[in-house]
Amino acid sequence: MVGPICKEMQEATTGLHSFTLTVGGLKRVPNINRPKTLWLGLKEGDGLKSLIELKKRLDIGLRSIGLKVEERKYRPHMTLCRIRHREDMHTAGRITAKFLKEEEKKTYNKEIDFRVNSFVLFSSVLGSGVVLHTPLFTAELANAAPVTEL
Repeated sequence: MVGPICKEMQEATTGLHSFTLTVGGLKRVPNINRPKTLWLGLKEGDGLKSLIELKKRLDIGLRSIGLKVEERKYRPHMTLCRIRHREDMHTAGRITAKFLKEEEKKTYNKEIDFRVNSFVLFSSVLGSGVVLHTPLFTAELANAAPVTEL
């Protein structure tokens, strides 16, 4: 099944150019006092519109080969961490509350831009307490800037 998925990934990129996304705004689920997940939202703009278009195209392609796709509203974000232990939730709640107060006062209101040149299909396998992510295929967008290694 990996081969057909890779084909649909490549087809979804047809005519789409690389784009820039802007990260900003700390979010937490389910609430500020006892967050279980911390994540950063993506700012509205042309880059976000391109990402949503890419997802829409990919969903159409994946349905065409018989795969189910997520039906809930797409909410693109970057997950920072998941918190599993109760005592860690309280600590994270205190830290995020402080951060959000500073953000409200505009003492900390950073936005980070990054360029999206490709997207990757990963295999994720749960091992003894860790998840091993292995890249299987990369679909390049048009006009992608060359990647330089650090």
